[in-house]
Amino acid sequence: MSEYCFDTKTATVLNSLLEVVRDLQHRFEKFEKQIEKIAFIQCTVNSLVHKVNDVEKKLEFVMNRSTEIEGSVENMSHLMHKVVHRCKENISNITSLKTAELQHKDRGENVDFRLRNIEDDVIELKWRSMKTNLIFTGIQFQSDENTEDTLNSFIKQKLNIDKKSNFVSVHRFGKRGRRGNRPILAKFTTTKDKEIVLKNGFKLKGTNYGVQEQSIFQKSNKNEKFYTRWQNRPEGKKGKYSW
Repeated sequence: MSEYCFDTKTATVLNSLLEVVRDLQHRFEKFEKQIEKIAFIQCTVNSLVHKVNDVEKKLEFVMNRSTEIEGSVENMSHLMHKVVHRCKENISNITSLKTAELQHKDRGENVDFRLRNIEDDVIELKWRSMKTNLIFTGIQFQSDENTEDTLNSFIKQKLNIDKKSNFVSVHRFGKRGRRGNRPILAKFTTTKDKEIVLKNGFKLKGTNYGVQEQSIFQKSNKNEKFYTRWQNRPEGKKGKYSW
C-alpha cells in the first residue's frame, strides 16, 4: 500500500473517480444491450470497457497521480460524451430506417391492393365481353365456307333449332383438332339466343361435336388463384361464367 497521505480533497476526487468509473461501466453495459447489432459501435464500447478495466487495475497508481488522473477522467468524460452522442445518432438513424421500411411496406401493400383491383376489373371486362360467346368444336371446315352460314346450318341440323341466330361475329380460331378442324367462336347478339343454343347442347352427346361457353380462365396454377379470388369478389361484381 502507498506510503503517501492524502488530504480530504484528494480522497474526494478519488471517490468521485470511482463513482465515475462505476457509472461508466454501468453505461457501457446498458449501451451494449441497446446497440449489440451495430458492429462499429460495439467495437468502440468494447474498447472503452477495456480501458475502464485497465483503470481499475491501475487504481493504486492512479491514486498517486491524482493530477494525471483528473486529466484522464476529463478525457474519458469527453470520449464518453462522444460515444453517447454517437449512440443517440445511431438510434435515431435506426428508428428512421425502421420508419422508412414500414412506409415502404405500406406502399408495397397499397400497390399490391391496386394491382389486384385492376386484375379483377380486367377479368370483369373479359367476362362481360365473353358472356354471349359460345365455342363449337368438331364442325367440318370447308375451304370456301362462310363461317356464319356454316354455323347456322349446324345449329339448325344438329340442334334442331329453326330460328336463325344473330351474331356479332363468327370465326374459327386456335389449333386444329384431331380431325383437322379448328373450333368456331361465335359471339351472339343477345344472351337469349346464346342460351337457347346452349340449352340444346345435350343433343350433341355421343357425337364428335361439342358446344360450350367460352371461359375467361385457362386451367393453370396462376389462373387458379385468379379464379378463387373471382369467386370471392364483392357483391355487384358477380355474374355467370364458365370454368
